[in-house]
Amino acid sequence: MSDFRTSRRWFLRGLGGAMLPIPIMPSLLSPQALAATPADGKIFIGFMSAYGGVWAHKMLPKLAADAQSMAYAGRTIRRGNLSSTSANGQTVVSDVLRAPGSAFTPALVKKMSVLQGIDIPFDTNHHAAATFGNFSQGDGKAKTQPWRATIDQTIAQSTAFYPNLDGVTQRSVYISHFGDLSFRNKVPGKPSGGVDKVRPFMTPESLWSSLFGSFQPPSASAAPTRPSIVDLVHEDYVRLKTNPRLSATDKDRLEDHVQRIADIKRRMSVSVSTAACARPAKPGSPPQVQCGNPQSHADFYKSFQDILVAGLACGLTRVVSQFHQGWSTTFGKKCEDPWHQDVSHKVQDAGPHEEMATCL
Repeated sequence: MSDFRTSRRWFLRGLGGAMLPIPIMPSLLSPQALAATPADGKIFIGFMSAYGGVWAHKMLPKLAADAQSMAYAGRTIRRGNLSSTSANGQTVVSDVLRAPGSAFTPALVKKMSVLQGIDIPFDTNHHAAATFGNFSQGDGKAKTQPWRATIDQTIAQSTAFYPNLDGVTQRSVYISHFGDLSFRNKVPGKPSGGVDKVRPFMTPESLWSSLFGSFQPPSASAAPTRPSIVDLVHEDYVRLKTNPRLSATDKDRLEDHVQRIADIKRRMSVSVSTAACARPAKPGSPPQVQCGNPQSHADFYKSFQDILVAGLACGLTRVVSQFHQGWSTTFGKKCEDPWHQDVSHKVQDAGPHEEMATCL
């Protein structure tokens, strides 16, 4: 019988695989991270719609005759101020970019930027995440490219965007009911370590629980604290991390696990002092989406809005991405496969294209 001695390294590896609750300690941060300035309050909100193509003249507004132009990278680029008109109670920038005038105000139009000419010049058939930078996610020829973190998760993992995580319960919020839009680096800042799918929020209840479930209002009295086991094993964590025998793969796995556990621990004790912050009521079951009933779709997505707005106002998150699947959540009269085959796959024809532009 061989003499097998359990070393501290093996003990910590086993413990790490089960529950190693070690947070990121200030002593491990870089000087740049420690010297980072407070967050400036900027937010990122991205939407992906899998409805298919829309002809440019339906989506994009016309530039005014006096638009500015200049030569750049061998091409002529132009810019001009957005203008809008009013029709039937709606503010209209283009056939697609329109909304009720009570919400889509002239002040909001002035804050908008509409970009033309930024596109993906290769096949990304049946994709979602290519819109956010992970080109290999689709079925097209781009699948030969390496898998990448998407823009929302690159921002969410950035210490420049989040110099500190005070008051943050979720670095990012991803809402989806079909498809994979959001991917994060397994090890922040290290693309070569591979990527993970980000788990989406599919109901308003789950979103509320994640943002506000452990929320401490400013007036709440601080709960008594006691030493945490994560602090007790910090020295062992540092010793394991710097052990020359630890492989690069094991080190990445350790860092990934430690950061995830640290994020859970941090979210359990978040409090804010923002005057505009108020916790919304916990939502019930969302409205049921019904085929051929556009209002039911609008009501469903509106059920997320108050929670998102409150979460952004409280600073509980600053990154939001949302994916609308193309035929199961269409605002048109056709649902599921009829929309897919009769509209999305025939969008080059005038009839289907008009239907798509109307539904958007």
